[in-house]
Amino acid sequence: MTAPSRPARMRTIEKEVRQLAAEYLAWFEALPENLGESAMAEKLEETIEVLESVADEIWAITIDPPCIGM
Repeated sequence: MTAPSRPARMRTIEKEVRQLAAEYLAWFEALPENLGESAMAEKLEETIEVLESVADEIWAITIDPPCIGM
């Protein structure tokens, strides 16, 4: 059995990071109203932004191998 290609592995990592961002978003959205402006809420928002940015960067660099002779 061959290992997945590098681009396929990168797409998997991107999906995992996006899923993690979604889980943090759900946590943020479930915070009680009195914690909406707390340090925890701010850290959750920062974490979500960073994870989404990382996922976008992974997506941007994921390339398929170039064709030979091009």
